[in-house]
Amino acid sequence: MFKGAIFDLDGTILDSSRVWKKVDTDFFNRHNMSVPSDYLENISAMNIYDIARYTIKRFNFNYEVNELVDIWNSMAKKEYEENIVIKPYVKEYLLKLKSEGVKLGIATALDTFLYEPCLKRNGIFDLFDDHRSLSTMKNGKDSPDIYLFVANKLNVKPEECMVFEDILKGCRSALSAKFYVVGVNDYDNTYIKEYCNKYIYSFKELL
Repeated sequence: MFKGAIFDLDGTILDSSRVWKKVDTDFFNRHNMSVPSDYLENISAMNIYDIARYTIKRFNFNYEVNELVDIWNSMAKKEYEENIVIKPYVKEYLLKLKSEGVKLGIATALDTFLYEPCLKRNGIFDLFDDHRSLSTMKNGKDSPDIYLFVANKLNVKPEECMVFEDILKGCRSALSAKFYVVGVNDYDNTYIKEYCNKYIYSFKELL
């Protein structure tokens, strides 16, 4: 019996991956470029400020870090406020865990002003006992720090806690810290199975 569960948001419980793909595509199009084939994999575990630093340095863009972050967030903000929905059976599963006394946490690369209105509109924000953004952490998801931080806030040990993720680096780092890792299908990410204790295509499988 697990005492805690920590959830990523984008691509895990939020059906939102298409939004950031569109932001990337539109942004690079502004610079008469296409999104490089290795770009998404390279930035997947970073917080948005580190992504901005990486992007500015790699492509020699003439932006300040905060300026570029503001551009990206403004491109995504309306989608999170008005359109993005949770994946099927997410709310039912969260309610099931709450009924069993499991403490729920969030570990996400999203800033609070993006995810809070989205989760409230979808009726699940108040189900979580703690939430943490990578923007407040020193390391990205290639380190288990954010999962360990949230687990500590939930007062559960890693071995008592599940982590739900859709990116390879997050699964791998959480597994290294002794969490029980559940990989969540999102587009073509089946390659993460090797670094998960369990892999699901839908939250319906857990009900």
